[in-house]
Amino acid sequence: MKEGTKLALNKATKHLDSLNIKDDDLQIIKALFEFAYKEKNILHSIIGSRKRDLVEANAAISNIIRKHFNFPVVLIGKVIGKHYSTIIHYQKLNDGCLSHDKNYLKLIRKLNMMVDNYKRSYNEVKFDYNSLTEERELLVEKLMRDISSLKVINSSLKNEVHNLKEKLSNEEKDTLCHSTL
Repeated sequence: MKEGTKLALNKATKHLDSLNIKDDDLQIIKALFEFAYKEKNILHSIIGSRKRDLVEANAAISNIIRKHFNFPVVLIGKVIGKHYSTIIHYQKLNDGCLSHDKNYLKLIRKLNMMVDNYKRSYNEVKFDYNSLTEERELLVEKLMRDISSLKVINSSLKNEVHNLKEKLSNEEKDTLCHSTL
């Protein structure tokens, strides 16, 4: 990533940590900014301007956030660093003239896929962890039952071995007695 784009990204996202947004959502939003700014080659010098690439990147990010997150328009405005009315304007741009721009639609598709992949991988990890915890508890219970069962079997085998030793010892005594007679 170019240094100018890194600076632009830093300038555009430095306020995000102060917003009341879950860490997982914040991570996805920062990734959206990084990807969109990289794709549109947004430089530090154009942050805050009305350059088309910046407007398209911010419009794409705001529309993706609006689609995938249950955020009010005011919060989306704070995320983008714009007034909420600008977010409404971005929605109109998205539905109007930008809906015919192939490059913009390509960016939207990529950002949609990013969010879907992030959410899918997060849900899979969450599911795996939860299922592992439940699975582990079930396995521990099964192992405890198996251990108890094995203790009972072990005890009965010990008794059987003891009985066989006694029987063998008695037979040996009988054999010795018969052989001496």
